Amino acid sequence: MSTPSNLPPSLILPGSGPAPQSTQPAFVARPSGLLVPSGTTPTPAAPAAPANSGFFQRLIAALRRGRVQIESSFVGTVLMASVVAVDVAAVANLGDPELFYEKRDAWMATKDSVETSRSEVWNSWTDNIATNWSGDAASIVETNIRFKTNGLFGALGDVGWEMSSAMNKQAKEVLEYDFSVLSIVLASGPVFQKLWAMRSHPVGLVMLLTQGGIYVGLLANLITQFADLLVANDSALYEVKGKLNNMRATFYEDGDPNKGILNFNLSANISDPDLTENLWVPMGEN
Repeated sequence: MSTPSNLPPSLILPGSGPAPQSTQPAFVARPSGLLVPSGTTPTPAAPAAPANSGFFQRLIAALRRGRVQIESSFVGTVLMASVVAVDVAAVANLGDPELFYEKRDAWMATKDSVETSRSEVWNSWTDNIATNWSGDAASIVETNIRFKTNGLFGALGDVGWEMSSAMNKQAKEVLEYDFSVLSIVLASGPVFQKLWAMRSHPVGLVMLLTQGGIYVGLLANLITQFADLLVANDSALYEVKGKLNNMRATFYEDGDPNKGILNFNLSANISDPDLTENLWVPMGEN
């Protein structure tokens, strides 16, 4: 059915059929909620893959050289097993901070996308619908957008911000741990090599073993501190997970995705055939 030229633009939802022939423009609702003229919906560009600087690979290579110096200095000593064990444990806990920075940026992009979508939905309503239509249905839709849809978008945005902050904190702590291990290993390697050359003398051997014990203690303490940080961060992420689980109740029936999307329980009047004339009233006719 065509739209009379004296009426506001028609709203065509995706999959609802071809746009009506009219002298007035028809609008298509994008998935984000923005209304755009029919036939002009832009195709979003694919996001560029984040570049990896290779920091972690260079870190491992540098540590490998330092570990060879250190472990070769304790061959045949009582500390050999302890030095190798703490080296292996320290390296096993290393992480690539760029992975967490990428996740941080991804969550921030998600938050920004949610906020953009919220603004598009609201602006589409105020600019394209509310200025052209009034009536009972218009009031019901406005109430749901203002008090329900905005709230859902806001809650999602908050989760995106919390996750982005958590990833940033994790990246910072991983980077600090990586540099701490690197500095200890690189600083200790040359010292142990010099002490190894003096091991034939009793004093030199005592100095080697003493410094070796300090080295083992430093790395063991560093590993313990880092493990405590990981536990704390895991607890923070668990809290965010709890918020996400609670948010299911705002999107799905009984919080269960298998039961379908939550019914906003719009007034039955919106489908009452006796009230059709009062549902959508063009501006200027009420």
